[in-house]
Amino acid sequence: MPLADSLIAQFVPIVGPIRLEGDSSLFQTPVAIPQGLARSAALRAVAERAGVVVRLKGNVVSVEPMRVAPMGIAEQMGAAGQALTPSPSLALAYQAVPPAPIPAAIPAPKPAFDPAPIERWVSQSDKGMTLKQVIKEWAERNGQWKLRWNASNDYPAPDMEWNGDFLEAVDRTLAPYGRIKRPIEPVLHRDGGQQILEIADKRN
Repeated sequence: MPLADSLIAQFVPIVGPIRLEGDSSLFQTPVAIPQGLARSAALRAVAERAGVVVRLKGNVVSVEPMRVAPMGIAEQMGAAGQALTPSPSLALAYQAVPPAPIPAAIPAPKPAFDPAPIERWVSQSDKGMTLKQVIKEWAERNGQWKLRWNASNDYPAPDMEWNGDFLEAVDRTLAPYGRIKRPIEPVLHRDGGQQILEIADKRN
C-alpha cells in the first residue's frame, strides 16, 4: 500500500483529523507493513524500507528523505546539502482501517531485521548525571545507535525507569523536554552505514 495509507491506517496514534507534510511523491512510495512487530518497531521498518524519516508531532506527520551523508541538524538540511523547501501540506481525515487479514495458506512475511529485545532502562538522579550522559550510556549498551548531541542545552537527568526497546525509552525520556522554554528533540538518520540518534534543538 502507499506510505500515506500505511501511516494513517497503522501507525498514527491519533483519533481525529491529521495533517501529512512533505513531498507528496514520498507518500506514494509503496510499502509493506511487517507483521508481528510492535508499532514503533514496525514504523521504523517501514520508514527504513521507504528511505524516509517520519516524525509524529501532535496531529502532524512529516516525511523527509533519509540522509546518507553527514550534515547539520537532520530536519534542516536535504540530501544535497540544500535547505529543505516545505511542500504544500496535504490535509487528510484520519479513519482507522484494520489491517487486511493474511490468508491461512500464505505464511506471514518474516521481518528483514531482528527486533530489539525488551530491556529495562534506568536513570537515578542521585548519581548527578545529565540527559546526555544517560542517553549516551544507554546507546552504548544498545550498540545499534550512535549518539550525537547537537542541542544547545543539556539538563540534569531525573529518576526514570522504562521497559521497552532503546528508542521507546529515549522517546519517553525526551517527551517532556519538547515543551520547555528551550526544547530539544530526537532525530533519527543514517551516516553512511551507521544509525545516528541526534539530539537537536527543536524547531518552532
